[in-house]
Amino acid sequence: MNKRRFSVILVFVAIILMVISLFGIFGPKKEYLTTTGTIVNIVESMDVTTDSTNSKAIIDYTVNGKEYKNVEYGAYNSSMKIGDEVLVFYEPNDPTHIQAEGFQKVPYVVLGISIVTIAVSIVLFIKG
Repeated sequence: MNKRRFSVILVFVAIILMVISLFGIFGPKKEYLTTTGTIVNIVESMDVTTDSTNSKAIIDYTVNGKEYKNVEYGAYNSSMKIGDEVLVFYEPNDPTHIQAEGFQKVPYVVLGISIVTIAVSIVLFIKG
């Protein structure tokens, strides 16, 4: 496949990613409130297909006086330890629906990647 054809395909893929990220940024928003959760467990499981270990942080948190226990946090990194506090984003209408800190930035990261990809594709097309 020549460079020009590749760059055109890359532009189309980047435009699709850009539209998805813009919808994530400007589309209907779920309003999240925050609370603090405490890591109460770290569960490790083995993925036999990749022969790797997956870890999940399990948290307890409280919203409006109601305790939510043993909830998967949705994010994990190796610096997390039992007893650590984490920021929890939750939906006011359903506090069981949570997001880990940082997930709100994903559409912006995808938008940035798609813009860079388009710029690289244009350079490839011109040089092609």
